Amino acid sequence: MVERFNRTLIAQLKKYTPDDPDNWERYLPYTVFAYNATPHTAMRHLPFSLLRGYEPCITFDYDCARRLTLPLNYNTYQHILTQAQFKMHEKIKANLDAAAAVSKEYFD
Repeated sequence: MVERFNRTLIAQLKKYTPDDPDNWERYLPYTVFAYNATPHTAMRHLPFSLLRGYEPCITFDYDCARRLTLPLNYNTYQHILTQAQFKMHEKIKANLDAAAAVSKEYFD
């Protein structure tokens, strides 16, 4: 899995830096953010939201500020976040099982 990510990352960096490949590190944070803000094929979720429990706020997303309203206290926020991550993990497991079944059928 790491090798696949590295391959994807290198391919994306090459697209950003065709004229100046020596300054690839300048584009690294943006490239990683773009990868994390793109739905994963098998999981059908954003890696960003899997890690943090909410969708990324992108500068051209005008409704972003409305979605980032926090609950009144920490315990409520923790409960909401934990429940959302638990539901997301259940969905991801189902999506990965479905993707594995498709792969098995394809390769058998």
